[in-house]
Amino acid sequence: MKTPSSCSWVWRGILKHRNIARNHIKYIVAYGTNILFWHDPWCSSKPLWDIPKARNLIHLNEAATVSEVLVQGAWSTAITSLPEGHIKNLILGTEVNGYLEKDEVVWVPSTSGGFIVKLAYPVLRKEYTKVKWYRVVWGKLSVPKHSFTLWQLLSNCLPMQDRLIQKKMLQHSVCSLCNASSEHSKHLFFDCQYSKQVWEQVKNRLKIGGSVKGSTTKWYDIFRLYRINSISVDIYKACIGATVHKIWCERNRQKKKNLKLSAQQLSSKIMGYMQIYFQKNLADVKESTSLRIVAARLRLELNFKEPFPQWIKWELAAADSYMLNTDGSVQENGNGFGGVIRDIMGNVSLAYAGSSSKPSVIYQELFAIAKGLQHTKEKGIINLEVNSDSAGAINII
Repeated sequence: MKTPSSCSWVWRGILKHRNIARNHIKYIVAYGTNILFWHDPWCSSKPLWDIPKARNLIHLNEAATVSEVLVQGAWSTAITSLPEGHIKNLILGTEVNGYLEKDEVVWVPSTSGGFIVKLAYPVLRKEYTKVKWYRVVWGKLSVPKHSFTLWQLLSNCLPMQDRLIQKKMLQHSVCSLCNASSEHSKHLFFDCQYSKQVWEQVKNRLKIGGSVKGSTTKWYDIFRLYRINSISVDIYKACIGATVHKIWCERNRQKKKNLKLSAQQLSSKIMGYMQIYFQKNLADVKESTSLRIVAARLRLELNFKEPFPQWIKWELAAADSYMLNTDGSVQENGNGFGGVIRDIMGNVSLAYAGSSSKPSVIYQELFAIAKGLQHTKEKGIINLEVNSDSAGAINII
């Protein structure tokens, strides 16, 4: 089928990629009534109609089906009498499955043979290296249209004036937010004095430290912030996506309507929108110190889940020994370690706890053991068993 001159963009795109999809399709011949002999790629990667030699050797009309060259589940003399060569080998090498009720078209990447868009996408799309900033764009609390604008920015896909000049669609470039420089992504979002004021006010509301010195510094701060997975970070992430999106919308609004919000008005609009959004989408969340702090800054009234008690079973020490049980953890609201020293009856001789800035669980586990050994030495305990749920810490020791 030729691509019609007047068809939708979607249909044109589907027809354009037929040859790519064809490489992942397999025709299962049963009776051949549903397979076009000339136009379906049933015996090779392309239709026989695209092979001029085949049209010269086999005399069938263009609308013929494979059933016309099958007799009781075997190839007819129209095929077996062909001269030896590539065309004959292609057809005779195709298996006829008479036990099937009908012909089938199988999507090879799927185990079931059925076509699924989810499985087709990774097969048909181009392979790209995973970018480091994907965590910046997508998050549980991020607004989809905000994420899309941020993705466009980081992919250098936004129709900035500098790109339009390169394509010779524009001759002169000027930032519509400050009218003091040419427009490009680094300037518009971070170096522009108007945008700097918006960022500064958003940061002040969220109590994020540091000043907006320039685009490079700002991006470094953002990437560093997203190394931790937590609801608090998802809130920051959503606010940054909203700021990028609203700055872009304000730029477009000023170019079209020549109406300008002040930086204070825009930042208030951003945070007001996000406050309503978070209040609606955050319900029954797990309590943490950092989340309570962020909620207070945004004036959110959240319902925190009641903590579920966890019962812990301790192993008793052997005769004439003491047992040291230790643990360590790294969480969004702080890192810590601790331990308990007990005698054979389970009586607690000493309990201790502490914290460290090292964001490593194995470090906290080892520090807990080291502190426990130090305390047992100070108490003059000689026979000691150490129990830890960290296999890594035990292997190191």
